[in-house]
Amino acid sequence: MTTSVPMIAIFTVATVLGAWCLILLFERARKPVVIGLHLLAGMAGLETMVATIHMSGLDADSPVRRFGIMAAGWFAVAVFSGLMIPLVCKGRPQAANLMLVVHIGSATVGFCLALAFAGQI
Repeated sequence: MTTSVPMIAIFTVATVLGAWCLILLFERARKPVVIGLHLLAGMAGLETMVATIHMSGLDADSPVRRFGIMAAGWFAVAVFSGLMIPLVCKGRPQAANLMLVVHIGSATVGFCLALAFAGQI
C-alpha cells in the first residue's frame, strides 16, 4: 500500500497559495511568483494523485479507486479553468469571476474527494 500523505500535503500547500492569490486579488495586487507557485503546486498535486491511484494496488473496479479518479478529474477541471482565466477572460471581469468560481468550486470538490480517497487507502 502507498501512503497518501505527500498528496494531501501538496494539495494543502496549493490551497494555501490559492487563498493567498485570492487575498491578493481582493487587494488588487499581483505577485506572479505566488501565482506560479500555486500553479506548480496544483500540477504537482494532480500528478501525485495520479501516481497514488496508480500505485495503490486497488482493483480497477474498486469504489475507492473511483473516488480517486473522480478527485483527479475535478482537479483537472480546476487546473484547466485556472489556466483559462487569464487567457479567455481578459478584459471581461464578470466572465473572470464566473471562471474563478468554477476554479475554486471544482478544486474544493476535488479536495474533499481526495480526502475521502486518502482515508480509504
